[in-house]
Amino acid sequence: MRQLFGGCMPLFLMFLAACTGGPSSQEAIATTAGKDSEGKMSAPAALSEVAQKGKNIFNMNCSQCHQMNKADLIGPGLSGVRQKYSEEWLRKFILNSQALIASGDAQAKAVYEKYNKVLMPGFNFKEEELVQLLAYLKEGAE
Repeated sequence: MRQLFGGCMPLFLMFLAACTGGPSSQEAIATTAGKDSEGKMSAPAALSEVAQKGKNIFNMNCSQCHQMNKADLIGPGLSGVRQKYSEEWLRKFILNSQALIASGDAQAKAVYEKYNKVLMPGFNFKEEELVQLLAYLKEGAE
């Protein structure tokens, strides 16, 4: 009997820690909010309708490999991506990164090398979807 409880106790403690260790929803909201000119926390900026649609596209297609902050997953974190790369370059990379890498594009090759030569799949987005996704990359990144 002691062995049964002894073996289960670590699992129970891990479960308990996982359920209670994260930030509250209010803390999570506070960390995504900005500060106003007086240094007080402000509410997170609301996304435009176009960017909200882009967020849905991102969540369905991109969030497995990317985050909308500086943290890397399989691919790079996307904070500041609209400032770092031109819209034309982002369009090409999103639609067919393999072709851009094969063309010898220095930025595409650098991303490919930095992320262990993991190819981003090409996406067959309609123009409207691409516009929405790019709007979310602009408005939604931290």
